[in-house]
Amino acid sequence: MGTARHVADVDREDRIVFGLTTPQTLKLGGVATVLFLVGLMVWRLTHQSALAIGITLVVSSIVLGVSWGAVIATKDGVPVDRFVLRGLRQRFGPSVMVPAAEDEMGRRVAGDGPAALLLPKTRVLADGLIDLGERGSAVICRANSLTFSLRSETEQEGLISAFGAYLNSLAAPIQIVVRSEPADVESWASEVEEGAERLPVPALRQAALSHAAYLRVLGEGKVRRQALLVVREEERAASADLVRQRAGAAEDALSAAGIGVTVLEHAQVVDVLAMAMNPGEVRRVSRGRARLDEPIRRAQP
Repeated sequence: MGTARHVADVDREDRIVFGLTTPQTLKLGGVATVLFLVGLMVWRLTHQSALAIGITLVVSSIVLGVSWGAVIATKDGVPVDRFVLRGLRQRFGPSVMVPAAEDEMGRRVAGDGPAALLLPKTRVLADGLIDLGERGSAVICRANSLTFSLRSETEQEGLISAFGAYLNSLAAPIQIVVRSEPADVESWASEVEEGAERLPVPALRQAALSHAAYLRVLGEGKVRRQALLVVREEERAASADLVRQRAGAAEDALSAAGIGVTVLEHAQVVDVLAMAMNPGEVRRVSRGRARLDEPIRRAQP
């Protein structure tokens, strides 16, 4: 059986001419066409003036060189032209967005007020499954970290092989998110203080309060990293069962690489989504809040 070589990046666009992809060729072709038309116009308006034509050629060469560099160069895997456009869109776009319909936002605010944040119609089920409506379903898993540098060379090769085997087994895209957030020690300190009030011995109560104060000092300016694995299935039909199956397969496959994968429950998914929408906020919104499908009842007096 023969073998065939292929690039490692299977999503890379095909090169059609001079090592350029179709979008790159169209962009550079458009720039060259505009420069040619400008040069032709200068040729006719200046009655074939050599000085004007020379200046036009120099300016056109500079513009074409800058355009070539912007199209060819990349920043974090993104072409520079797209990177600049995204930066401009981020810079001049609305800085505050709230979940609402566009027509409703037009009636409520005007000018530089918050803009509408259009999200897919989602709901988080009791088992943590995210229902994306017509866009399928998704499951968020938490992955623990391991100290790769402390392993022996043989162990490192085994871990890489196991992780590579999982990636090669994928039949649908996944998302790996590594995010940092402020360390949430306030909840632990509050629990310690609540427990200290019930201690009968004053010395123990004082020791517990001192420990709570120490936790707050210890957590100042500290951040923690969280690795998340998002498994998504875009097909609407039977996507819920399929995405659960893929999450279980990821748990089994990554265990061979020493990576523990745990599917997040409803409250944990709500917290992850809320903190993703509001980075830096450590308050757990799921505490004391009813689930999306849970009826709200009045508290008994």
